[in-house]
Amino acid sequence: MYPYNRNPQRNISIREEYTQTTPKKDLASDKRLLSLLELALQESTQLMERYHHLMTEAEICKPSENIIQSMYLDEKKHCNQLREAYYTITNQPPQMPNQKQAYTATPMTNPKEYLEETLLLEMDCCDFYRNLLLCMDDQDLQNILFEILTDKQNHATACCYLYHKYF
Repeated sequence: MYPYNRNPQRNISIREEYTQTTPKKDLASDKRLLSLLELALQESTQLMERYHHLMTEAEICKPSENIIQSMYLDEKKHCNQLREAYYTITNQPPQMPNQKQAYTATPMTNPKEYLEETLLLEMDCCDFYRNLLLCMDDQDLQNILFEILTDKQNHATACCYLYHKYF
């Protein structure tokens, strides 16, 4: 049931008060937060590359290419969201991670180990984003991190499914 009896103007004023109490210029001085956002951007770039390799090089996973492609596109979206969040805080674009730096050194010789490592990375990312979300005061940034966190949880579930299906 939709709460028709609520005054929508009341909710807007609460949001306006909240955004006025947490200016983004205070976040720009938090070097630890900015380094965590840069780390998250590097991690998303790494996972995007992993999913690209799983789509193109793991022949056993070809029947589930749609699932892997959706995770790849999610990681691409996360990179854009994290860049936007960084720019919102600092009014400067983040330094893009070098593809060679961001990509893991694990070769795609064994798809089973590669998928297992990707699953473990996604599970670690869930913890990372949950902790980052809980320490964030800004509602807009919380929304971005919450969306990324739920995507990471879905990716971990999908990796479990793929691992169970093919190995």
